[in-house]
Amino acid sequence: MPLTTTYLHIVEHPWGLHAVHPPKHVVTADSATESSLALYDFIKRTGKNHVLIEAQGSTVSMGLRDLSKVFKRLIGCSARGLNVAVVLPNHPKRLSMIPMIGRFSATMGINFKAFTDKTMAMRWLIASN
Repeated sequence: MPLTTTYLHIVEHPWGLHAVHPPKHVVTADSATESSLALYDFIKRTGKNHVLIEAQGSTVSMGLRDLSKVFKRLIGCSARGLNVAVVLPNHPKRLSMIPMIGRFSATMGINFKAFTDKTMAMRWLIASN
C-alpha cells in the first residue's frame, strides 16, 4: 500500500521502495526532515533496505547547515544497512553537495549515492544486493 505525505509519495516494490517528490516541490530542511522520517517509518514497516528517491522537478533550497540539521534529526533512527539512490536530473549544480551527504550517511551506516539518471540509479541499487 503506497504512502503519501505532504512532500513525498512512497510505493513498495519487490526490489525496494520508490519515493517521489511532487513536481515543483521546494526541498527545505523542514520538508526533508519530515520526508526522511516518513520514509524511515515506511522502511521499518516493510523491511525493505533499497530506496530510490526521485527529486526531478523539485528545487533544493538547503545549504550544508540545513543538511546537517536534517541528519542530526535522523541520527536516532537505526538506518544501518540501507542503500539509498537519489535521482537529481535537474540539479547538476547540487551534486556538489553529494560528497557531504555521503559522509553524513556513512556515519549512520547508510550506503548513499546520487545520480542524474534513473536507470543508472536502479542498476546501482540492484547491484547493492
